[in-house]
Amino acid sequence: MKKLFDELRSKIQSKKRRKNSPTPKICLHETGKDNYRSKRKQLKITFWFWKYFDFLWKYKNIIYLGLFPVFILLLIFILFGPIFTVQNIQILRNDNITEMSLSYSSVENIREKRIVNLDEQVIENKMKEYQNNIKDVDISFNLPDTVKIKLTSYPIYFNTTLNNKSYYVTQNWTLVPWKPRDEYKELIIKKELSKGQIPDYSKLYSTEHIEAIYQGYNYLEENIVDIKVVSIDYYPIQRETHFRLDNDVLLIYTLWRSLKDQIEKSVIYNTEHKLLSDNSIVYIDFRIMERVGENKKEKIFYCTKEIEYQCKQNLKKIY
Repeated sequence: MKKLFDELRSKIQSKKRRKNSPTPKICLHETGKDNYRSKRKQLKITFWFWKYFDFLWKYKNIIYLGLFPVFILLLIFILFGPIFTVQNIQILRNDNITEMSLSYSSVENIREKRIVNLDEQVIENKMKEYQNNIKDVDISFNLPDTVKIKLTSYPIYFNTTLNNKSYYVTQNWTLVPWKPRDEYKELIIKKELSKGQIPDYSKLYSTEHIEAIYQGYNYLEENIVDIKVVSIDYYPIQRETHFRLDNDVLLIYTLWRSLKDQIEKSVIYNTEHKLLSDNSIVYIDFRIMERVGENKKEKIFYCTKEIEYQCKQNLKKIY
């Protein structure tokens, strides 16, 4: 208790010492509770754009009044004037079979047109319509006036000849006029075209067929190293293909069912029965499949040179 009284006495004495010193005045501003909260929640947002117009309206500044229409006119000129119209067309190709003159002709109609109005899909379709061998079309714009186009063609699969004119056969069955090259096998199309028909850059036959023939040819040469395919006959109406080997043996296949399965039978035949390199054979026919009860069973027919005349007559009757 004594300690508590001592503390109170010291405080009273300290107050007496400061009695003569000036007392600071504190001014309080009363703010209504509701008014304070409403002011605290208010958020004043000012957009520079509206502020600019407010300035124009308030002060009628001749400089700003002049800049605004200039800005509008400049915007109209950029969007609708000649600055963004096509003046230059650059076409690049990733191969040597795409015809550049046809490529430029197919897009000549976009020249002088506005870039913002161009439809890339329409341009791509037009280029592929002119040349069916084109696989990919990459279009980019180099502003203000240049269109850049990169072209990629389907790969070449075979050489062929139609109406005494040489062609490449591409992956999607397009005929591209060009000189034959040794790295591509000869595909002989067993169907006559009308003399007035021009198959240049046209897609003639089934893409599924050309892919099957190409893959089958590669598979055969990869798995039978002692034979080489010299030429391939394609019968689009009969849907058949014949592989002629370097020893003049003919391998006959149908395209009505899997060609790969038939090629595999050829490899098995070469391994387990008779070598395809045997010169005593005229042709081997892998097309036949007969039904025995509910099962299908494939048969392999071959014709030897002992009856070569009869073998060739059989082929003539069929084709």
